[in-house]
Amino acid sequence: MIVLPESVTPNEIYRLLTACVIPRPIAWVTTLAEDGTINAAPFSFFNAVSSDPPIVMISVERRMGEPKDTARNIHTSREFVVNIVNEQLAEKMNTTAGNYPRTTSEIELAGLSLLPGVKLRTPRIGESPISLECSVLQWTELGKGPTDLIFGEVLSFHIRDDVFAGGKMNFKELKAIGRLAGNTYCRTTD
Repeated sequence: MIVLPESVTPNEIYRLLTACVIPRPIAWVTTLAEDGTINAAPFSFFNAVSSDPPIVMISVERRMGEPKDTARNIHTSREFVVNIVNEQLAEKMNTTAGNYPRTTSEIELAGLSLLPGVKLRTPRIGESPISLECSVLQWTELGKGPTDLIFGEVLSFHIRDDVFAGGKMNFKELKAIGRLAGNTYCRTTD
């Protein structure tokens, strides 16, 4: 089968692309709105792109041409925190994926706690085994949506002691999950 992008709708391309590029890591991003609301939303268009300095990227597709709260907050504050999702947090992460009004805190809806950052004002999710405090390094708009492609320099790594000991990551304790197509996920322990 050959699929030419111009022969299908953007929605069909999205479904095809997310089914081909699997598994994808999940960035559970916390941001700080101008009114002080803490936003949390998951993004599976996420990855590490450099180690010197440490840089990650997230891709935030727009909704009907308008930036999502995450992108809007990052644009204003110039900072964000990437929280890693493990098996125990999967349901709470899904709760935060909803389309809520700007003033709604997904943190409260999901029953999560917050911990302060070391370098940023934006807090991290207390239950997450790993959190990366990031400062915006570069912002690019791509595509017809457009999509906001955000590169962040990692200023601080927060890693739970049972997950990182003796200079090594304990993946059996981390139990991170990855995104597959649609609403399906995989366990990194499989």
